[in-house]
Amino acid sequence: MHGSRLLIVLLSAFLITVIASSSGMVSLGERPLSVSTVVEVTPSPTYTLLGGTLTVKITVANVSDCAGAEFKLYWLSKKLNGTGIAEGPFINQAGSTDFIVTSFTDNYNSTCGLAWVSDVLLGPGPGAYGTGAVVSISFKAKNVGSTGLWLGYTKIVDSASNAITHTAANGIAYITFHDVVINSVTASKTVVGQGYSMSINVTVKNQGNYTETFNATAYADTTAIKIKTVTLTIDASTTITFTWNTTGFAYGNYTISAFVTLAPSETNNWTGQFTYGTVLITIPGDVNGDGVVNILDVGIIAAHWLQTVPPGPPNADINGDGIINLLDVSVCAANWLQTLP
Repeated sequence: MHGSRLLIVLLSAFLITVIASSSGMVSLGERPLSVSTVVEVTPSPTYTLLGGTLTVKITVANVSDCAGAEFKLYWLSKKLNGTGIAEGPFINQAGSTDFIVTSFTDNYNSTCGLAWVSDVLLGPGPGAYGTGAVVSISFKAKNVGSTGLWLGYTKIVDSASNAITHTAANGIAYITFHDVVINSVTASKTVVGQGYSMSINVTVKNQGNYTETFNATAYADTTAIKIKTVTLTIDASTTITFTWNTTGFAYGNYTISAFVTLAPSETNNWTGQFTYGTVLITIPGDVNGDGVVNILDVGIIAAHWLQTVPPGPPNADINGDGIINLLDVSVCAANWLQTLP
């Protein structure tokens, strides 16, 4: 009895296997059906900067016995200017080829440019197998924005001149630009005692459509106070704070400014500048900047006694600790009645 049941189970399993095989079903452990052949624009999406160059390839993927390919590629001529076209290495790996550029123009019509190319194996074959580039096309970016890279006609054949069934995949190109601007530069003081520190705040914004890494530099006249490297995503802004230690700077007025310059690793370097105004370096304790430390300076401190900064005037906070108090008066006392030379 048990032997009959086992025989029935084995026969049932055998019948299921036969039915699955005849109907095209794939059982576990078998290799999947082959991937379909594709003609595609690679890479996609692709990016370049305004005025820069980009190169795309027309690639045939997952093909057997590819002995010839032909296609038309279209693009918006107001965005891209076609600059170069060359045979790719795919079909000619199978032997000598005839590479024909029927048309390569930015003026196919009032809107589009056109590349019409064919690459055919000379000889009996077999053709190329696998995946590879049939042609590469170079462009220069003319205007910011994007354009499709449209495959309007594609044909691939085997070494017997039979058409190979395939799908086509268009591409897209994005043209970006640099536009980092300095919106403002502000100084924490207009008068600072020689040897003391103050802050310079530089507000920058990325108005371009490209994430930027750039150097921001604050200057006192032509002397760089400090350089800071900043990264800003698209449409982002930030305030960069520089601390200016005035030790070693002579008495006098200094023009405060800031520059932003794209980092050396970037292409299409762009520079922006913003000038704040002047800051006077004077004798510590000369709060009003009249060139002498006297009762007028102490009077300003007294009028704002124990105020924090802000709202108290920053110039009266001589030592920059954020509060106007006895420590600031002591600076005046240490330099009492000294005058600028």
